[in-house]
Amino acid sequence: MLRGVIGTSAIIAGFVFCYLLFLVGALRLPAGIPTTPNDQTTSVSLYLNFVGVMLTALTVFLAAMAIGIGIIAAYTFTELKKEATSVAKEESNNVSERIAKATANEVAREALSDLNIKRIVEMYFGMTKSNAEWDAGPEEDR
Repeated sequence: MLRGVIGTSAIIAGFVFCYLLFLVGALRLPAGIPTTPNDQTTSVSLYLNFVGVMLTALTVFLAAMAIGIGIIAAYTFTELKKEATSVAKEESNNVSERIAKATANEVAREALSDLNIKRIVEMYFGMTKSNAEWDAGPEEDR
């Protein structure tokens, strides 16, 4: 992508450079092509033509750069979107796992508390003991 932009810029720069060489006389046209006379009005006209060509070349170069930047931005946006999605999924999995563990521990602690165990034993076995009997260890029950 970037190579295409650089290649286009190089071609435009080459044309501008050749035009500059032609204007200063370093490049000459073949014998069959008529040239303009070197009077003062032609000189100003050539200068204005040169300025026009330079501005056109600059415009084309900036347009090519804008297209290249747009393509790179679209590619980068897609990659950023994919990366953000994967990070969000990973983080949501981590958070949900932590919350699930904390909730499970809290429910287990509550379910295994002394009051609930007493109530479960009383419900299933029909036993009722006083608090002193519950607080006594296994050796004292014998």
